[in-house]
Formats: sequence, C-alpha cells, structure tokens
Amino acid sequence: MRARRLALLGALLALLALVGLAGVRNVAAQAAQPLVTVEETGAESKFPDGILFNVRVGNPEAVKAVTVRFTIIGGKVPRYDYLPVPDPLSGASEVLVRTSTAAQYIPPGVLMEYSIEVEDTAGNTATSAPQQFVFDDPRFKWEELNQGDVSIRYYGPVQKRAQTVLEAANDTVERIGKGLFGLETVSPVRLTLYNNWSDMQTALPPTSRTQRGELITEGTTFSQYGIILLIADDPGVRGLASHEMTHFLVHDAIGNLDAVLSVWMNEGLAEYGNLEPSQVYEQYLTLAIQRGTLKPLTSLTQMPGKSDDVIVVYGQGRSVMEYLIEREPNGTEKLRKVFAFLRQGFGMDHALTEAYGFDRFGLDQRWRASIGLPPLILNTQDTPLPEAERPVVKPLTIPEPTVSGEPQPPAASAQPSAAQPEEKSAGSGGCSAMIGGPLDLGMWLGLGGLAALVAVRRLRL
Repeated sequence: MRARRLALLGALLALLALVGLAGVRNVAAQAAQPLVTVEETGAESKFPDGILFNVRVGNPEAVKAVTVRFTIIGGKVPRYDYLPVPDPLSGASEVLVRTSTAAQYIPPGVLMEYSIEVEDTAGNTATSAPQQFVFDDPRFKWEELNQGDVSIRYYGPVQKRAQTVLEAANDTVERIGKGLFGLETVSPVRLTLYNNWSDMQTALPPTSRTQRGELITEGTTFSQYGIILLIADDPGVRGLASHEMTHFLVHDAIGNLDAVLSVWMNEGLAEYGNLEPSQVYEQYLTLAIQRGTLKPLTSLTQMPGKSDDVIVVYGQGRSVMEYLIEREPNGTEKLRKVFAFLRQGFGMDHALTEAYGFDRFGLDQRWRASIGLPPLILNTQDTPLPEAERPVVKPLTIPEPTVSGEPQPPAASAQPSAAQPEEKSAGSGGCSAMIGGPLDLGMWLGLGGLAALVAVRRLRL
C-alpha cells in the first residue's frame, strides 16, 4: 500500500512539473513577442543613384533598430543597410541604398529579394515576409521576350532586333554551352538592350571622365548576376550577343574562376563562340606576326595596355582556341577536362597538361607550328625581331592585309561615320577579363582601324 501511495505521489509531482514547465514556456513565448510590428514595406528604383527601401511599423516608440537585407538573385553575397529609427507619429522610415559607386554598383535589370528586420527595445525582432523587386531603369518602358532560360528586355520599336538577339543567345547556348562545354543546364540570363550609346552609358559602372571620352561600351556581362547589357543599334548585334553569351556560359562552366581566367582563353572562347567574328582581329594578328611582336601565351594572363596589342589578343585567342578544339584529337572532350581541373582549383598549366599533355608553353609551340611560325624562344619573344628575321606568314584563314614596306594597320577613312558601318559589316566581337570589379573588359573595335582607335574605342565588356 505504501509503495502504491509513493507511486501516485510521484506521478502527481511529475504532472505538476510538466504543467509548470509548460507555463514557463508560455510566459517565455509571450515575453519573446516583439513590441513592434512590420505593417508595410516597399522598394523603389532610383536608378542610377540607388534603391529606396521603406518601411512602416506599428508602435514606433519601441523601435531600437531597422535593417534591410537583400540578395541579388544569382548572387551569392547578401547585402544589408540600416534605416533610420521610424518617425514616432507616422511609423515610417526609408533609406537610399547607393548603387552608383564602384564598390556598390548594381547593374539595372537584376532581380532581387529583400526583407526588413525591426528590433525593439527588449531585443526582440520582427521581420517582414521576403519580397522580390526588379531594379529597373525607369527612363524607359520595358518590354520582354523569353525563350528557354534567356530573357530579352527592350524598349521602343526594336522588337525585330530583340528577336534577333534572342535567337543568337539561344543558338550560343546550344552550340557553346551544351555542344562545346557539355552543360546540361544553363543559368537564367537577362539581356537588356539599350537603343544607343547615349542611353546605355548611364547604366554602366563608374569610370573616369577620360575613359568616358575615349571609350564606347557596346556590351558588358555581369555573369554573377545573370545580366548582360548590349547596345541594340549595332549592326553586328548578333555577333555581340553571341560573344557576351559565351562569356556568360564560361562562367557557368567554371564558376567564379572566369574572373581570373587567362585573357587569351577568356577572349578566345568568346570569339570562338561569336556568330560574326571580326576580320579586324585577324588582320591585326597577321600584322603582329609580320612585325615579330606577337606575345607568348604565358604573358597574356591579363589584357595588355596598348590598344593594338589588345586587338591582337582577340585574334590570337580565337586562333589558339580553334587549334585546341578543332586540330587537337578529341579537342572538345579535352577542353571539358581543362574546365574540370580549373574548377578543382588547379592552375592553367596543370589543367592543360592533364587534359592535352602539354602546358601553355607547349601549346604555344604547337599552335605556332600549325600556322607556320618558328619555335618560340623563351625570354626573347617580347622583343621585336630584326627586320630581316621577321616572318611573313598568313595564319590559317586570316586575310592578308595590304602591305607596302613596313606593314601598316588598315587605313582609317577620312570620314569615320562612313567607315563605321563598313567595319561592322565585317563582323563583331569581344570582351575580356575582370577590371577592378565583377565584369568582363570588352571589345576594342576601332572606327576604321587603329588610327581611329586613338580617338574612339568600342568596348564589349
């Protein structure tokens, strides 16, 4: 009997303990309830200055701090900023998050997700439900075309041009993304078309006044955000779109390593994927060969500083990639192996050696031999050869430029406006490696040749 009473007493004590614990938990839950509520949130594009986030809260007197947190869809690094303590009467607060500086730049057209977090004086927080927002350029009324994973955004009477870009982009996905790189899936990408340079320059990252006066950016790729900006009025827009799409697909194939990829491979692949490759690049490659100024691949990790050397890089890179893909046995399969080793963190020499059996120097020797050049001599190639030793070679299918005595660049027209369409009809190309930020440095296409490049250069970033 005594044992039974003890058992009942133990059970009663256990029940009381559970009831007491539940009560404690209920009190704690009540204490954790925020003293404020998030009533309303919003985001408004103030392009090009930034994004205006706003919030309205209940019981603003109890607010200690307000934070907006946002992530660009496709980006990996979340961002945040602080809002002022709300007005005690209206409960409203707002902050302009700057996007117009080099460090905080965000390209127009990105899709982002944001929420606003409010902390009360007791240390509790109330957070709004996530909302999506497109950071748009409100100067224009945007329309959109879609096919597969590609979206084209445009304004004005250029739907036919937008359709051309859409078809070129999807063609590049099939030929390069899936056919060459072996990608099973491709990240969504949004191509934003501006009708002219005047409209698009406001959308570009900050640059110096000198660059603004000398350079025209025809296209630029922000791979990590899934955004490409293009000038729609370029007659070579089909080639421009395919070049920029190839840059984007390289990013898909090897990830963020595309930002540090050697410029000869980065630009070479983009020009290999170009549906309308420029003859200008091929002509300058021929001139560099004739002058003995062709740089070795080992020195082309970044874009060179001289404009004529920049143009050569595009032609040289394309020719080298044609050799690796089309003239080496099983070139496509081996290129995919190079990408696989790069994704694992190995350097270019290791990746090439494992996939092809030779490093950059060995590749240079083989490529030069394939176009009839003498072997590369280490540490001497950057010095121009003496006149008598300069080889005159026609590499691959590169057209021979007119030469009178010392080889000269293609002559610039006395009327740049008339020369521009002629050059563009020959094809288009190019962007390149990252310069001080997450973008590809682009095409240097002169108006009528190198002489005009001194005054105005066209970039495809």
